[in-house]
Amino acid sequence: MKITNIKNVIIASLLILNVFFLAFCLMHLLEDGQSREDRHQTLEALVKKNGMTLDVAGLEEGGVLHTLKTSRDTAGEAAMAKALLGETTVQEQGGSVTYSGQNGQAVFNNGGDFNVTFQTGVVHADEGKAVIMIQKLLKTLDIETSSLEAAPDGGKVVVTAVSAYKGTPILNCRLIFTFQNGSLVSFSGKRVYTLAETEEKTDMTAASTAVTVLLNAVKTGRVTCTKILAAQPGYLLIASSAYGDATVRPIWQLTTDTGVYLYDTQTGNLEPAA
Repeated sequence: MKITNIKNVIIASLLILNVFFLAFCLMHLLEDGQSREDRHQTLEALVKKNGMTLDVAGLEEGGVLHTLKTSRDTAGEAAMAKALLGETTVQEQGGSVTYSGQNGQAVFNNGGDFNVTFQTGVVHADEGKAVIMIQKLLKTLDIETSSLEAAPDGGKVVVTAVSAYKGTPILNCRLIFTFQNGSLVSFSGKRVYTLAETEEKTDMTAASTAVTVLLNAVKTGRVTCTKILAAQPGYLLIASSAYGDATVRPIWQLTTDTGVYLYDTQTGNLEPAA
């Protein structure tokens, strides 16, 4: 046998042993009776033993989350357009519906994507009050969000929100509000309407499995990072039809020093966040 082949066999054997070692550690982490603090300490020690660091303060727990179903709600789109723009005319083209009026225009597409543009001065926020104004607007529209952040962008102010269901963020459903000279000029993103819980549930109580899967990906060379900064339970909206039907599935978001990754507990896939 050639020396190169022997080296390959040794490397493969070490990788297999590493997988079994991580699996054994994971079983220990998931033992009944371990407190949250104990789980975090054990997990931190495991990560450190593999040459990385873990910020346990960034570990969140989400309990048991249902898989959700949603579909396009044209009545909800019409209500949203009226609340934002007042009286409008409606034009349909394929899967796109456009509402136009004196105050601006709203375009809704299949899959939940939308874009609303406003005439200058229709929606105004005093200096430094953009976030407060958006909070009120979201409450009026009955849109739940898990975070709201404002940041300057050239001569504009951009407020970004993440949609949520019962406090858990829907990670790929972001809402973006753009202000210029105090006026809201656009509101866009992906809107989730009525969400229905299915009988399918996922235990998101502890981040141990997600962190261990990421650690294994680092050890096998699929991911490069040295620090795990956070692990957060969330949802991911996955389209199931061209019209707008979708499944909203529990997922773990893992933040590292080199990027953000999503771990799907149902499929076992670990992928970079889009």
